[in-house]
Amino acid sequence: MKKFSWEDTYKKKPHWATGKSSVIDKFFLIAEKFNLKGKVLDIGCGTGEKTSLIAKKFDTTGIDISKTAIKKAKKKYKNIRFKAENAEKLSFKSNSFDAVFSNAVLQFTDLRKSAKEIFRILKPNGIACLSIIVQTISRKKTGKDITNKTIRAYRKLPFKFLEKDIYNTIDKEPFIHEHKIINLILIKRSKRKG
Repeated sequence: MKKFSWEDTYKKKPHWATGKSSVIDKFFLIAEKFNLKGKVLDIGCGTGEKTSLIAKKFDTTGIDISKTAIKKAKKKYKNIRFKAENAEKLSFKSNSFDAVFSNAVLQFTDLRKSAKEIFRILKPNGIACLSIIVQTISRKKTGKDITNKTIRAYRKLPFKFLEKDIYNTIDKEPFIHEHKIINLILIKRSKRKG
């Protein structure tokens, strides 16, 4: 069996690289509610479709671990900054971003490391809008449920939880399967309480 590769995946057009996500709508609602201005980091931007939507309203940088995805994003969206980066070890300075957006990517990282990096690069009172697949279910296999592990990774940091929404969705590509997803809306506290 061939080992999975993000580079091989992005040499083709992955099924998730099209269309708009409801998570984008959620991000824009939160941004409006908190009068968000400034810089936004899209973690796991792929070929840049969702990043391009955010960039219409904010100074946006998109990152992805796949150099192939970043190359395609740069070719399509020439006025947006894209970088090949690992979410577990970001090159950005601490307190660099006003918001972080991530859609269906962080489950592929070491959750503790990526949570610490998100906290580090956010400015105090910065907002994180994160959608994380915590379980995948198909006829052949039920994946491990990482809901509690995900929540713990963020609870250990001085984040204020504004919202924690869990729901299931059906994905028809490349075969019919179900995702259990958690949406987290978090604010970085400037200091830990107690």
